[in-house]
Amino acid sequence: MNNLHAIQSPDYITCDRAYAGTQGDLKLSECMQAAGRLPVGSTEVTYQDHLPYGLPTVLESGQCQVQVDRLERFSFVGPDLPFMAKPDLFRDLAAEVIRQCVIPRGHGGFATLGMQNLMDWATNSATSLGELLEEHIPQTLEAFTVNVFGKAVGDEAAYPGETDPSIAYSLAYALDQAGQKQADGSNLKAHYERAAAVLEERGDEMERLGHITWQQYKASPPISQRHMVYECDSKLGVPMSADCSQLAYSELGPPSDTITIGPNAAKFLSSKTCNVAITASINLALTWHQIKAALGTLIDTCVMHPLLPARGGRAYAGRQSIKQRLGSSVIGRRRNTVTGLNALSPHVNITLFQQAEPVPATLADELKTCTWEQVKKGGNIKTCVRDPGPPIGG
Repeated sequence: MNNLHAIQSPDYITCDRAYAGTQGDLKLSECMQAAGRLPVGSTEVTYQDHLPYGLPTVLESGQCQVQVDRLERFSFVGPDLPFMAKPDLFRDLAAEVIRQCVIPRGHGGFATLGMQNLMDWATNSATSLGELLEEHIPQTLEAFTVNVFGKAVGDEAAYPGETDPSIAYSLAYALDQAGQKQADGSNLKAHYERAAAVLEERGDEMERLGHITWQQYKASPPISQRHMVYECDSKLGVPMSADCSQLAYSELGPPSDTITIGPNAAKFLSSKTCNVAITASINLALTWHQIKAALGTLIDTCVMHPLLPARGGRAYAGRQSIKQRLGSSVIGRRRNTVTGLNALSPHVNITLFQQAEPVPATLADELKTCTWEQVKKGGNIKTCVRDPGPPIGG
């Protein structure tokens, strides 16, 4: 029987407006009421696949839903083994998700529990890439998520520990770090580098609220077919996640509406520390649907990465070496649907940056700022700071 006595805190917590659903911000009172219905107890009990201590557990209040779920793909085919845990552990994790996600912004989110055990196993030199990606993970290795979602999200987000790209990126980061400790030219270093690259590519193929899992086998497209690059750069400052979420929620137009941009017609969006410039080398029209797809992926990659510090970044059509992993994401093509994988034409750039000076009142004023001059030439916006304010990156 497995025991969780050594796991007392989450590996990390991910917050996102998408997990609140389409009905709007989550209400603190409803989420607290749903979380309050989780079993209580400071003594370990046996959890099995039936009530009262069974998983998955789904509790609702109003439009808020609290879930505790065991990651199914972490065991061999067959019945899950029972395990020991204190019920209060899951209550505490739900409360922490509410504290970090619901209270400040009304977002949904999830906490992972036991993920570090998976990372330790994955970076063991005896673990093969096939074992990691073909579900040959020890049945005794347990991991869980505690989810706080909007009820309207439904089954799309039921298993974020399997379908949220942050899980793949976290595993890629752990493998990359393990590889850096190995001798140059060694077989073990090559093993870790290949595994990290595969997991990062898997994350690039996944979408929040999507159906692709980090273990689901899907051959990545060749580098020659890749279309979108998401590149993070600390010289562009430190946009704050709450401000970027607000910008994505309130500053974008209806999906089918278009804007015209060109060499002399840039589009700027702003929400406190989070600023966006949409530029193009030729005159063309973009739909807000295209902008939202690219901008959402850029924010996820550079601002809301669960393990790396927030930074500004750029989204554009192009190619990038697979060696440049984790600091940016190379996204492959998808057919028919406009997503972060294929949103922009080769002539368009979206730049996400922190405004180092007071936000200008007009486009003409924006184009004259020191911040924009540094952004255009790839300089450091830190040189533009005039007054104390939010921290400016790197």
